[in-house]
Parts: sequence; C-alpha cells; structure tokens
Amino acid sequence: MPAPRLALAVLAAVAVAAPVAADPAPAPAPAPAPAPAPERIRALATDRGRVFAIVQLAAGRTVIRALDGKLHPTAQLAAPAGVTLYTLAVSPDHRDLAVARSDGAIWILDPATLHERRTVHVTGKIVELPGATGVSEDLFGEVRGLGYTPTGKLVSISEYGALCFADKAICYDAMPSSTGVIPAGQLASFGVAGERAVFAWRASKLVVLQPGTAPVALGRDFKLPDNLAEVLAAAPTGWVALSYMTNTVDLLKADVQLQLPAPRVAALAFSPSGRYLAIATRDEVERYDLRCIDQAPPPMQTVSPAGAPAATAVIVTDRGVVITGDAAGHVTTTAADDAPTPKC
Repeated sequence: MPAPRLALAVLAAVAVAAPVAADPAPAPAPAPAPAPAPERIRALATDRGRVFAIVQLAAGRTVIRALDGKLHPTAQLAAPAGVTLYTLAVSPDHRDLAVARSDGAIWILDPATLHERRTVHVTGKIVELPGATGVSEDLFGEVRGLGYTPTGKLVSISEYGALCFADKAICYDAMPSSTGVIPAGQLASFGVAGERAVFAWRASKLVVLQPGTAPVALGRDFKLPDNLAEVLAAAPTGWVALSYMTNTVDLLKADVQLQLPAPRVAALAFSPSGRYLAIATRDEVERYDLRCIDQAPPPMQTVSPAGAPAATAVIVTDRGVVITGDAAGHVTTTAADDAPTPKC
C-alpha cells in the first residue's frame, strides 16, 4: 500500500525539520530580604531587674521598650505621631515610669505594663536666679531631661531652660546659655543629686539648686562655649561628672576637682548611691569604683567587649552592673563587680 508509506515518510520529514524548542530561561533569583532597619538606643532606665529603653527607629519615631532580666522584650509603647521621647526615669517607690516628651509633657506610665497613668504638662511660676538678665515667660517647650529625687519628687528641664520641681509648681530660669537651648540627649546639662538639681547655667558655671534655698555655684567657672552639648551626671554623694567635648571627664565636689581620661564621651551615669560611675565613650565603656575616691584615685575597669558598636546610653547599678545601649539598637549588661570591698 504505497500511499500510507508516503504519508508516513512526509510526517517523518516534517518531524526532523521542526526546530527544537530551547530550554526555558531560569527563573530570576528572589530579591534579598531587606536588612533590618537600624535602631538607636537613646536612653535607659532600670528597676527591679527590668530595663527600659527609649529606641529611635529608622523612620524617625521613638518607642519605649521594656525588657526582662534576660533582655527579652516584654512590652513596647510608641510615641504619638510627631512626638519624640528623650529620656526616662523610674520613681523610688517603683510605681511610676516618667518619660520626657517633645510636646512639653511628661508621660507617667505603669512600669509593669507601659500603660499610661496620666500626662503631666510642665508649667509653674518662673523664678529668676541671681545674675539673670531678665526672665522670659516662654521657657518651656520640649522636655529634654527629668529625674526623681530620693523622696519621689519629679524634676524636669525644658529645651529653653525651665527647671521645674513638679510638686511645688515652681520653675527656675536655668537657661544654659544666653542664646542657645539645651541639646536633646540623656539629661544633657542636667542631673538630680539627692533632693537638689544640678545644671550648667549660662554656659559658665555649674549650679546646685533646691527650692527654698539659695543656689550654690559648684567648682570653678568653666566658661563653656554657648550651645555646647555637655554631658552631665550627678550623684547623691555630692559628686558631679561633666564632659564638654574634651578628652576628660571632670569630677567635682564643692571645690574639689578630679579629671578622668575619657575621649569623646557619649553618656555618663552614677549608680543610685554614687558607688560607681559609668562612662560611655565612642570606643569603650568604663566603670569607676568611687567608694574610696576621697582617699585615692578611683580604679577603672573597661567593661565593653572589643569591637562593640558605639555606645549611646549607659546606666550602672549599685552592684556595679553596667547596662549599655548602642547605635545598633542593642542593649547589653555586664556582670556585677566582684572585686573585694575596698577598705578606705
């Protein structure tokens, strides 16, 4: 049967002549997952083994993050839109967590849950300090620093220099310079020492202030340049630590002045009783034992690991545990000071 054979031959020829289909192109590789947005720790506080951190997010917003004793997050509270959080402190009775806000208010939160208890709007009668050249009625603005006295009184300072004792509704003109404002930071230019407030005033001297008493100048006149973002911490023992963009930290008490080498200081903190001083520089974190400071220079120990990100916040406990926040959003702790108690 010739016809069928011819048909088969034609089909075979067509099959041989047909082009071979190319292999399909490989699917494009999936895009790499975006890197986690960087975070920065702005301020720290601790209470009964818990740690509270103000965290600056990449998008510019700030949040409060509560961490347990193993530094695991347990709660978080975001600032309202358009509001920046600067620093925070826990009351001596452990009931309240106070947070400084850029809208001129102080948040009072429940430390256990971060639920809001109330909002305090900072205001009060303005009192002129000796040597002032006139009191402005517009001294409030953003709340840049705050702290509690040992008896639970809340003290705050605004960007324009209103230093307020909330329980008395009294504010003092504590403008740190004749033209500038208090820089945003961890208690920049301000600290609480016992029942008193210590601050850099008129960019020239440190002043200790307690309501009902005359302000006292501390140490020598420093002649600090206007608008300089100095970092200050105060202890109930009377010692004040101050850094103002030099390679040292000045320790002052009345007319006594000591200098500690510390280049590029980012944060300072005394332990609650003043036993220890923690200094966070751009390169490392140091812990000083101050228990015998009246008799001998304080011994220092570097407590940060080599290569750690730059520290941006630091606190220290009375057991010598140093808690550090850094520019990468990490919070780390050290072991307690296991050195024998010195015999002064």
